[in-house]
Amino acid sequence: MVKKGIAMVLLLALVVTLISGCVSAPKYSDYVGLEKQVAQRELQKKKTSNGIKLACNWLLWGWVGFWIPSVVDTIRVLSFIGDFDSIGTRIASTPNDGKVGQTEATPSAAPKAPQAPAPAPPPPASPAIEYSIMLNGQQMGPYNYQQLVQLASSRQLTAQTLVWRTGMATWVEARTVPELAQILASSAPPPPPKQ
Repeated sequence: MVKKGIAMVLLLALVVTLISGCVSAPKYSDYVGLEKQVAQRELQKKKTSNGIKLACNWLLWGWVGFWIPSVVDTIRVLSFIGDFDSIGTRIASTPNDGKVGQTEATPSAAPKAPQAPAPAPPPPASPAIEYSIMLNGQQMGPYNYQQLVQLASSRQLTAQTLVWRTGMATWVEARTVPELAQILASSAPPPPPKQ
């Protein structure tokens, strides 16, 4: 009878050992890819399962008269409450028809539809420049950037046109001023067709 009693205690200790320490922390990665409602149900199941395991743990270890594993698991379960809450919040933020993690940087299994080409970048902002130019021996201007572009297009502003702005010591040819050289280069006509 004593041997049977020892065997029962050992068997019980084995079962209790298997059950104790079975409470587990939730991991968000376990729910990624699941539909929102399924993930919420699975999270609730895990929370309930931890509670049941903890109750069994208390009953079995209490029956044997050894409380330490039950206390340890109770502390662990209490520490998981915040994890369950934060994962529940992340799952709840998923769109109703979406899958968990879909709005985060999780690669999608479905191929993406080709996108339209990006629109051309806007033209550069007109620099705040003003130059006076010398036309037919007369000082004209000052002209702003847009006006200088128009003058270059109409061939009134050329590489040899003398220009001046506030801060310059003397009149210089337009080709020597980087801002104006750029305007002149962009307004140059295409070369004539070869015959």
